Amino acid sequence: MAKTYECRKCRERRDEECFVFREGSYGSEWDLVQPCRRCRRDKIYRDRYGITLVEVEDRLQKQGFTCAICVLKIPSIDVGNVDMDRSGGVLRGILCDDCSWVLRRARFSATALHGAAAYLEKHAEMIPKRQYSAADSRPY
Repeated sequence: MAKTYECRKCRERRDEECFVFREGSYGSEWDLVQPCRRCRRDKIYRDRYGITLVEVEDRLQKQGFTCAICVLKIPSIDVGNVDMDRSGGVLRGILCDDCSWVLRRARFSATALHGAAAYLEKHAEMIPKRQYSAADSRPY
């Protein structure tokens, strides 16, 4: 039977996998790091983006638990990435790791992405019909 702990912030009792543990200073002893993972994630979203975890989960639900670009299944916000327009403070969507990486590498430039798409279309005859990516090997 799994142990349950009370979160210091939300005061809800949760299973031990809902908390972060760190190695204690006494050998194999583990210390519980408060608050729970959900409250920690909410604080990160508030500090970094100025939005709440509820807003992010609502957006993921509106997207049908899929990536906003490639429509790959994202089962929970734990494996999704928030795509935020920081200049306007607008939550654009929740992305998978691959799509988020592509946007970051293109420096969020639509011109660079259009250029990449044109390049792929130009050389389409050289590309095999079926290509495998990292997204194909994901368990979800």
